[in-house]
Amino acid sequence: MKLRYWLPTAIYCALIFGLSARSHVPDVGLSIPHLDKIVHALIYAGLTAVVSMGVYWSGGRTRGWKAFWGPVLFAVLYALTDEFHQRFVPHRTFDYFDLLADGVGALLMRTFLWRWWRRKPGVTEAVRSPTES
Repeated sequence: MKLRYWLPTAIYCALIFGLSARSHVPDVGLSIPHLDKIVHALIYAGLTAVVSMGVYWSGGRTRGWKAFWGPVLFAVLYALTDEFHQRFVPHRTFDYFDLLADGVGALLMRTFLWRWWRRKPGVTEAVRSPTES
């Protein structure tokens, strides 16, 4: 594996940590129901995409369930540590529904990438589904 492909993952995680360390989340002024959950899903979908691309670009030949579920598991575990971290930030709490939104975003992104990469000719083992191993 080439470590330079994992730098975007480290930067993305640091950005999430920085946002989580803020006592007050910026208000975007939109009155969309459950907007915070949508934002959580999008942020962790992005993390899953960055991790998936790191696996793909670094030449990882992980097969089966590890290839599909690895990036999702990474994102969900990072989300868990992020929610735990927020317990120690003033005016922030651990929210199970945020964690659920994070997991849904991660799973949706990984499914999208798997389906998209699957259509490309010459796809490596790193992007095949658990059922194709």
